[in-house]
Amino acid sequence: ATAAAQLKPTLEEYNVVRSTLMQLAKKDPLYRLTREDKTLLWQFREYVMDNDTLLPKLLRSIDWGDRAMVQEGYRVMYAWEQPRPIVALTMLNDHFPDPKVRGYASLCLERMKDETLSQYILQLTQTLKHEPFHDSGLARFLLRRAIRNTRLLGHQLFWSLKAEMHDPLV
Repeated sequence: ATAAAQLKPTLEEYNVVRSTLMQLAKKDPLYRLTREDKTLLWQFREYVMDNDTLLPKLLRSIDWGDRAMVQEGYRVMYAWEQPRPIVALTMLNDHFPDPKVRGYASLCLERMKDETLSQYILQLTQTLKHEPFHDSGLARFLLRRAIRNTRLLGHQLFWSLKAEMHDPLV
C-alpha cells in the first residue's frame, strides 16, 4: 500500500503533468514523440483517458516488443474514451501496423456519416495498402459501408479500387 501511495502524484504534480500532456495533445498528429513524451504518456495514461487525441500518441509510445506492455496497451485502448472518427483516421497510418489497433480505429469510423466518409474513400483505399492482411477491420468496414450505400460509397470505393489494379503488388 505504501509503494502505491508513493506512485500516486500529488495534486500539484498532477496539474503540472496534466498541463504538459494537454500541450502534447495539441501537437500535430505527425509530431515525433520524444522518449520523455512517451514515458510521461505511459506513466500517466490513466489520468488522461478522457482525451481522445492522446490515444494515438499513447499507442505510439508502446514498446511493441514487450508483450506485457502491449497487453496493457490493448486494455487501455478499449477503456479509453472512444476517439472521434477524425482522430481514429490517424490510427490508420503506417505508424500503427498492429491489426488490433487498426481494427479498433476502423470500428471508431462507424460513427462517421456517409457524406463525410465519402470525402475519405480515396485515402482509406490507399490505407488498405498498409493492412497486414487482406481480411482486415478496415477492409470489412469499407465493404460494409459500400454495400449499405452503393450509390455514394460503393461507387467511389469501386473506382478507387479499380484505379489500383494496374499495380500487381497492390
